Amino acid sequence: MVIASNYGADKHPAWYHNLTANPRVQIATNGGGPVMVANAVSDPAERERLWAIADRIYPLWPDYRRHAARCHRTIPIIRLRATAV
Repeated sequence: MVIASNYGADKHPAWYHNLTANPRVQIATNGGGPVMVANAVSDPAERERLWAIADRIYPLWPDYRRHAARCHRTIPIIRLRATAV
């Protein structure tokens, strides 16, 4: 998954708009990487579960969510799934 926090700013990061316009992506690594399809996670229970995981990895996510909420923005969580080339 990737999280379009933009540090809690009032707008989504530019790359988020790129993913929504073209959800087929390739993860960059040396010499290429897997082709993935990006989909926003909309189910509230699944978002809560993923936020719990993210919060354990990076402790500033709650701050970013609070900042975004002040701007009436919900931070998107995007699931990346492998697909056939």
